[in-house]
Amino acid sequence: MIIIDLIYNLFALLSLSVVSNFLDQKYDRKTLTGQILQGLLFGIIGIIGMAYPYVFEKGIIFDGRSIVLSLSSLFFGPLTGAISASLTFFYRIYLGGEGTIPGVLVIVSSFLWGYFFYKKIEKKFFKLNNLTLYLFGIIVHITMIVMMAFLPKLSMSSKVIEQLGPTVIIFYPIITLAIGRIILNFLNYIENVNALKNSEELFKNHIL
Repeated sequence: MIIIDLIYNLFALLSLSVVSNFLDQKYDRKTLTGQILQGLLFGIIGIIGMAYPYVFEKGIIFDGRSIVLSLSSLFFGPLTGAISASLTFFYRIYLGGEGTIPGVLVIVSSFLWGYFFYKKIEKKFFKLNNLTLYLFGIIVHITMIVMMAFLPKLSMSSKVIEQLGPTVIIFYPIITLAIGRIILNFLNYIENVNALKNSEELFKNHIL
């Protein structure tokens, strides 16, 4: 039941990639407007995930916010990541419960890992491919499991890590890869289309 509920929640996030790609086509991610809109989109999706989570115990919830937030800053940069993280941060505080502290720490760490990889890829330290996306997902979600140590009761931390740790480490990186791959394919497609248009313009100007 745990695995089924989590997988349902995570696969629902795949719709994010479709909407994000549509938005990026209308408002370029390199523009301020595009980055703000993407931040709002990722933030809203993160909130929806928290509104319909897998409830481990009262106040301790699991959803796809770590995936959403890490990918938002990975693909669209710090402004988009900060907007989406802020929205989910305040909503998690509003929800309250024993899982509030690790919940907000997961939000912060997911944003920071996304931003870290964003800068490294920007500086050509990493190449954004399937392996990078999968390893990125593993790092983000190992951190997520570590944050469970901040639950008020040590016995509860151990219980969460023991029962959900393997599921999180196995499935969350796969969904991170799946969503990230869809977004990356679309961004590569847009870059190729723009490059083709530029080539056509240069060719026309040369002929004229």
